[in-house]
Amino acid sequence: MESRTRSVDATCNSHYLRAKSENRDNNIFRSIGAVLAGFTLVFVLSVCTDAVFQKLGIFPPQTEPASYAWWMLFFALAYRTVFAAAGGYLTATFASQWRPMHHVAVLGIIGFLASALGTAANWSKTTGAAAWYPVLLILFTMPAVLFGGLLKLNRRRGDRII
Repeated sequence: MESRTRSVDATCNSHYLRAKSENRDNNIFRSIGAVLAGFTLVFVLSVCTDAVFQKLGIFPPQTEPASYAWWMLFFALAYRTVFAAAGGYLTATFASQWRPMHHVAVLGIIGFLASALGTAANWSKTTGAAAWYPVLLILFTMPAVLFGGLLKLNRRRGDRII
């Protein structure tokens, strides 16, 4: 009787360990997907919005960075900050069960690094009067993404942020 019990326990443990391993694999794909979805949302919205404003004649072509007025850069900073918050919100939504703020923080770090690398690569094209824009873009990315993630978590709990 005791050997049969051990056999059943071993079988149950192997099923449990296999299910736990499969669950971990699913969590890794879900984690990557959540961060990738947030990054893609921010990227696509930013690029498409820039293209629409250029097509409408509101923004000059990107090949002429010196012709951007301060209000154009301020407007671009504002909508990109909102898009970063939306990316954080989406990432927290897709990573809903498994440490969503860790995923949001990873998205914020990726956004911070992408902004910093973009600024470094294009710094020679930046005019003195517009140097504030890429610096503020770097500084606003992480707080905006975290705000979007917190907004989702507090909305889920029913708490009010504002």
